[in-house]
Amino acid sequence: MTIQILPGRPQRQALRSPAHAPGTALIAALLGAALLLGCGGGGRPPSAEAGEVLRAENHPLGEVLPGVVTETLLIDSRAVQAQLDPVPPPQDPTVPVAVLSYLPGTAPTRLVVYCHGLNQDVRRVWVQHTEATVRPDTVAIASNYRDNERFPVARGAHDTIAATLRALERFPTVETVYLFGVSMGGAVSATAITESMALSPDGASLYQHWIAPEPLSNLAEAWAEASVALPQVAEDIADDAGGTPLTAPGAYQRRSGALNTGLMALGGLRTLTLTHAVNDGLVVYNQGRELATAAAAAGIPTQLWTLLRVAPEQEPGTQLSGAITGFFGAPDPTGPAGLSGHAWEGDPHHPIMRIAFEQLAALLDGEYDETLPYFEYVVDEGEPGF
Repeated sequence: MTIQILPGRPQRQALRSPAHAPGTALIAALLGAALLLGCGGGGRPPSAEAGEVLRAENHPLGEVLPGVVTETLLIDSRAVQAQLDPVPPPQDPTVPVAVLSYLPGTAPTRLVVYCHGLNQDVRRVWVQHTEATVRPDTVAIASNYRDNERFPVARGAHDTIAATLRALERFPTVETVYLFGVSMGGAVSATAITESMALSPDGASLYQHWIAPEPLSNLAEAWAEASVALPQVAEDIADDAGGTPLTAPGAYQRRSGALNTGLMALGGLRTLTLTHAVNDGLVVYNQGRELATAAAAAGIPTQLWTLLRVAPEQEPGTQLSGAITGFFGAPDPTGPAGLSGHAWEGDPHHPIMRIAFEQLAALLDGEYDETLPYFEYVVDEGEPGF
């Protein structure tokens, strides 16, 4: 297997590589086993402070265009829910909100749909991303989920589908839909791809392109890991699935992107782009590797970006090594190396998020090569010679 290693910050213009077949993921399997010994990043990802709307300078998607408008919408998923196989009702029946960003007076042909991660609020964290996405021919939407502070994979998927349909109704000129799901949102977006196929008379998915930074792709594995390290998360996963992997195996398969790539290919998914850190302490690296391997085997053109180290000035995120050593009350000996961990979706400059946004921009700008069946990059932005 040929892997191109990119020292330093990769340039978007250089995002090309010969195709090659996926290899094994022994190191990822070992990391997954290590997580079962007890870690998980020390809890839920950070949220923005109440009332704070995050804004990013030099966003990877570009500066916000003059005149961009962002509206807050209520997303009622009952019509979507009625057409799909039932899922357990939410504990919190509050109708979720979404943010829709666009340029008034345009007829966009492209829609970007964002799926957020665990315990985030799109009004605080994602407006900076939806607004930076907007172009004269592109609109963007991001929705909260029912039971937004829990682990609502299927509920979130149905809310995402409802938000997508709301945007398509608002902008009937849209021809292509891009889906971007981070962390838990990787499972939400994967489920939205396959669930939306049931709404189409020809079995086509609503979504043609999928970008998945640090994606959760196997829910049964995540439940097993959380059962040891984060029991409340395991309980929340089981609540959405209607049981454990032993009592409701079909529900876990339904919510696991790595197990449904063949269905995605039948639904017309044209590309999959993944970014993942080897030292991710919340969604372990083997989850991204499993998804990339399965997607390539299903014939979906796939690229996998593996991140080793971040630049010295960059906050690395939640690290697997630190979570393991912290569980045993020991310091992380790899700390000075700057190994990348799980990125926070509110930071568009963390390489995991930045590269994902850059690849989305390449798709939107016509610079993404959809003809390559599979390729990988290993990115190391740490100090040379460490």
